[in-house]
Amino acid sequence: MPVKILVIEDQKAIRENIQELLEIKGFDVQSADHAADGIEKVFSFAPDLVVTDLMLPDFSGIELIEKIRNIDGFSEIPVIIITGNNKPETFRSSMTRGADDYLSKPFKAQELYDSIASQLHKKEVRKENVELIAELSEQSPLPIIRINQFGKLIYSNPAAKQINCENLIEHIYKLIKPRNETNFDFEFPFENQLFKVVVTHNANQGYYNVYFLDITTERDKNVELSQKNELVQLKNENLMQFTYIVSHDLKAPIINLRQLSNLIIAKSHLLSEINSPSEPLLTLLDQSLAKLEGVMDDLSEILKARDDRAISENEIFKIHSQVEKITKQYKQKFQEAKASLVLQLDQKINLDFPILSFNTIVRNIYETSLKYRTEGKNLKIKIKSFETENSIVLEITDNCCSFLKHYINENPTLVYKPSAESPVEKGLGFQIIKNIMNSHDGDFLFREKTDKGCVYTLIFKKNDAQQSTQNSEFYTN
Repeated sequence: MPVKILVIEDQKAIRENIQELLEIKGFDVQSADHAADGIEKVFSFAPDLVVTDLMLPDFSGIELIEKIRNIDGFSEIPVIIITGNNKPETFRSSMTRGADDYLSKPFKAQELYDSIASQLHKKEVRKENVELIAELSEQSPLPIIRINQFGKLIYSNPAAKQINCENLIEHIYKLIKPRNETNFDFEFPFENQLFKVVVTHNANQGYYNVYFLDITTERDKNVELSQKNELVQLKNENLMQFTYIVSHDLKAPIINLRQLSNLIIAKSHLLSEINSPSEPLLTLLDQSLAKLEGVMDDLSEILKARDDRAISENEIFKIHSQVEKITKQYKQKFQEAKASLVLQLDQKINLDFPILSFNTIVRNIYETSLKYRTEGKNLKIKIKSFETENSIVLEITDNCCSFLKHYINENPTLVYKPSAESPVEKGLGFQIIKNIMNSHDGDFLFREKTDKGCVYTLIFKKNDAQQSTQNSEFYTN
């Protein structure tokens, strides 16, 4: 069956000449002298290709193309523009607005033949591509559609029927047309569903392949997770508010008790009777108050540590310099405890962290090691720093913590929990450290060693300013 070609040209001599050239090559040819007649013959003749003049009596060839592209079944028909206007801007305008090829008058017969052959070949390739996509996608559970450059649906697979959205093609086309990209995606809500729309654009043949991935379940999970996070945040805020209230309300009676205790000790003439060696009541009261005051101080530190990110500003400092400075402040305490320290600190490591918070961490570990060292055993502490790809690590090892191993093993998350074996003040220092590190996206780990020692590992999130090249050692006794 011969290929059918429609020629639309208002100049009779040119129209008849083109028709004659095409009929010589065996094409089935019909012609029209204006655009409206050409549109009617598209319906009646159903051509395989259209050759049209750019300037027609009723409306332009470009307008004609746009009308043809909106006719169901003919949106992909090749259209060749012929014109006496050979300006580059005319050529560009024609091609971008839907023409498949462009011939300047006067043109040779072979130029016309070559153009027709090229466009018919491209049409066949497009047809094969559509058939191939249809074959591959018929069984696909994903909705798949193809839209041409004018927003007309070329193909849709059976799964696409589930997206029975009114004006779907028009809506999707408005979303993808402005995108000057080959591959892109966006979210497309439909009723109670949410789709991720993946688009591939074939610029040469001017069509879009559109794939719909149902991400409704993923969206619902994200919404649920967000709601849970909001609930957790609300509970944390309520807990913090409650803790602040309790802390504030406890301070006043403790101060009053301390004042009364001091007054009794200073002025009571019955001191010898009420505080005798057999009944050291005031001494016990004083010790209990001291412990309670210590707990309140630690509680205040915990509250401060929880809000550390909000109230503390980061500073860049050398880890080795800061640890050495704190260590010198504890020189007398370490001498009294006959403690020895080895500091293996990389002198090139910079830490971007609040200095006061860092000092609090190191002091808490020193205090814990001193307070709970093994009876009759000289305390030994070793501190070293090193880097990983994403972190800066400070590792502190000691040979004590006979109590701490038992306590931490029962409280692996380091959350404060009083018990008979662990008095109220024990473990608060760890909670302070944990809160500080958590507030800066870091971590605080604890593990016991086989030689009855403990290892505390502080993992700081690494910033670009933090660098390291070599290690050195610093000793103090």
